Amino acid sequence: MKNTMPSHKIITYLSLLMAGLFFFEFIKEFCLDLSFMEISAIAAFTTVLIIGNVLISVLLLTGKVKPSIWSLLFQIVLLIYAGWALYQIYVSSVVVTGPVYSH
Repeated sequence: MKNTMPSHKIITYLSLLMAGLFFFEFIKEFCLDLSFMEISAIAAFTTVLIIGNVLISVLLLTGKVKPSIWSLLFQIVLLIYAGWALYQIYVSSVVVTGPVYSH
């Protein structure tokens, strides 16, 4: 288990960095007049998973939870998922090409 310690710290710090970027974009969307009712189920699920990953990361860094191979795998899977979510946020932009009509 001593071999997984450095990898746990690297994965944990990457998880916190990705969560910070995700929540920065999340807060930026709320500043642009997004309401809680407009959040999709996928975005809410992603937010809950990333909050869980942050809690696990903080517990691992403070030493309250012992690192295991399962926590390492869980964090790697969530890093991949959070990376995909950030990719979708940064790459997918909505462009309106037609005229906007008001009622």
